[in-house]
Amino acid sequence: MGYSIDCFKSFKINENEVYGDYIFEQLEYENGDYIYPSVLSKIHELFSSHGIEVDLVPFFGDGYFFDYLTKEQTEFIVSQLKKPNECLRIVEDHNLLQLVEKELPECLFSFEHLIKRWETGFYVIKVF
Repeated sequence: MGYSIDCFKSFKINENEVYGDYIFEQLEYENGDYIYPSVLSKIHELFSSHGIEVDLVPFFGDGYFFDYLTKEQTEFIVSQLKKPNECLRIVEDHNLLQLVEKELPECLFSFEHLIKRWETGFYVIKVF
C-alpha cells in the first residue's frame, strides 16, 4: 500500500447506527491518474519557497480509511477539504501555473491534470 490520489465530486457521511461509527463516502469517484503524489510534494515545496503557504491537496494518512470513523474524524475530514473553485481561485490569484511552468517544468503535466480535475468540479485528496 502506498500513496494515491482520490478525486470525487461530492461526498456523503453515513452513520452506522448499530456500531455508532461513521463512513465517509466519496461520490462520483475517479482515480487521480497522472496526478503523482511525489510531484505534489515538489509543487508544495516550490510554493512554500515563494512564501505561498497553501495546501491545495489535503493529505490523510494512517487512521483515515474513511470507514469506522468517529464523528470528530468526519468533521476533521470535511474541514480539510478544499472546494474545487477555491483551488482554482488560488491558482489564478498566485499565478501558480506559470510558476510551475517556469521553475518545475517536469511537474507541469501533473499540475495541469490537477487543475483539470478542479475545473470539472472534483475534490482532490492524497491518501496513504
